[in-house]
Amino acid sequence: MTQLTLRVNAEDKSLITSYAKFRGLSTSELLRTSVLEVIDNDIDCKLYIESVAILNDENDREISFDEMVENLGFKENG
Repeated sequence: MTQLTLRVNAEDKSLITSYAKFRGLSTSELLRTSVLEVIDNDIDCKLYIESVAILNDENDREISFDEMVENLGFKENG
């Protein structure tokens, strides 16, 4: 495994290490999972925007997020 260095001031270090301890994680695990979650969310948003654009082009009309969720079968019945 490789190492990545992150420079922060003392106040930020204290906050990060305290929060990691509160969550029961190592500082490394907290930072790794947090960064990967941000990247994953950005990818999901980009894919959503691209999908909406494709659907809008195909249907020649705009489609709402709720309509897209329903069309994809993710909306609960009832």
